[in-house]
Amino acid sequence: MIGAYDFSVLDTTPGAAKTLLAALPGEDASAYRLRLREAWRLNPQVRQHLCIYARHLKKGRLRIAGPMQDVITDVLRSL
Repeated sequence: MIGAYDFSVLDTTPGAAKTLLAALPGEDASAYRLRLREAWRLNPQVRQHLCIYARHLKKGRLRIAGPMQDVITDVLRSL
């Protein structure tokens, strides 16, 4: 079954629904960045989602929320 995703919003809040990119409870910025790198390497779905979010960010169609918004913004801009 294919899930539906809203790629106009990226919420990094721990426990955020329907996102592979939410932070874990108590996770700091360096641990979050490291986990994203590992997920990029191992999970094609994470790679696809990051690329889609990066494209939306470049077009000004992405709203980022949560405690890791600065980290994820840097990651997306680097793609």
